[in-house]
Amino acid sequence: MGKYPNSGIISRNQRKTQESHPDYSGSAEVEGVEYWVSGWKNPGKNGSDPFVKLSFKPKEPKQDEASSFPDDGDIDF
Repeated sequence: MGKYPNSGIISRNQRKTQESHPDYSGSAEVEGVEYWVSGWKNPGKNGSDPFVKLSFKPKEPKQDEASSFPDDGDIDF
């Protein structure tokens, strides 16, 4: 995310097609690690304010072509 370390952003999930899908989605960076962020709206209990429950999932690093092949330690020519 760069400019603002240890921060993120979520917005309304435009791709929600099932009730179990998050209401909000986005991403965050915490201590240099990037995460996908999902949020579900929840009603407050006993008249308290509603809240958003968040879930964080580390983003998988993109594999380049060289790392997509298993390394068995042997080099064959």
